[in-house]
Order: sequence, then C-alpha cells, then structure tokens
Amino acid sequence: MRHLVAATARDHGRRGLFVNSASMTPDASLQEVTGADFDKAITVHLHAAWPGVREASGVKPGQKTGSIVNISSLFGKSGNPGQTDRSAAKAWIVGLTKAAAKELAHHHVRVNAVHPSLTSTPMTAAAMPPEVLAE
Repeated sequence: MRHLVAATARDHGRRGLFVNSASMTPDASLQEVTGADFDKAITVHLHAAWPGVREASGVKPGQKTGSIVNISSLFGKSGNPGQTDRSAAKAWIVGLTKAAAKELAHHHVRVNAVHPSLTSTPMTAAAMPPEVLAE
C-alpha cells in the first residue's frame, strides 16, 4: 500500500483523493460461519482499509488538504442476516473512519465513509440469485 500511495503522489504531484474499497461475500448463517471464514472476512476488509487510511493520511507539507473515502456497507450500520462476519467487518470500517476523521481534521484531511446497500456487481451476481438483485 505504501508503494501505491507513494507512486500516485509522485506521478500526480499530490495526494488528493484516496478511495478504500474491499469486499467479499461469504454468505452463511451465524452457526455456519467457521473461524477461518470469519478470519478471512476480517482480513479482507480490515487489512485493506487500515493500511490505506494510514498511508493516505500523510499530507505533504504545504498541501493542506486531502480526502479519504472508505466504502463500508449499509450492513455495517444495520447488520444483515447471513452476513454477520461481513457486517462486523464493515462496522469496524465505520469506527476506523470516525476515529481517522477526528485525528486528521486538523490537517484538513476529510475522512468519510459511504454505506451502499446491495449493489449489482460481478461479485454479487456470482453469489446471489438474479431475482434478489432485481429487488
């Protein structure tokens, strides 16, 4: 992540906007989710978001501005049956966003999260029946 952010700043002269988006769909009931499934969901979501925020938070002297957007999920705010592991991971992203926003505000770096609901993507299309996505 460090190299990606550094290369972007080098090639474009600044760090203006950084978007964190990582996801997976390990749909299973609470009783069916294994420890390994839970660990994978946490790893995919958290180990992508935190390093991204950390590396993107370094504003170059004199720049005085920046924006970090984390993609969470509606389910990170409200929960979703069959996605307890993903809901927990997305809720963690909400907490990360709030804490980072408070920490970076004095550097004029905005940190926000968006919380989309179910969205038709190749990942969701492969995991869900078409009638669910049509709703």
